Amino acid sequence: MYSSAGDRAAITSWARGHRDFDVFLSYYGDQPGRFADLADGYEQRQGVKFRNLWAWYRREPGRFGSYDAILVIDDDLALSAGSSRRSRRAARCRGT
Repeated sequence: MYSSAGDRAAITSWARGHRDFDVFLSYYGDQPGRFADLADGYEQRQGVKFRNLWAWYRREPGRFGSYDAILVIDDDLALSAGSSRRSRRAARCRGT
């Protein structure tokens, strides 16, 4: 899962605790290092999520090469780890 997150992000609802997915986060807020402990990949970068993800991919294409898909979500979306698993499973069934 990937998100570009600010200071009011709901990332703790889906990134904390037991999960079977990796979390990549571009943090654009005012508190350096915030949420870094929740992410498998972390960077501090201003900007919007798709532009930030594209820039990260261009810098480190090997980091993303082992994934079949990347779920890109809004930072204010509150999900549980279980609802995230169901979303990914549904995407695989649809072939996306």
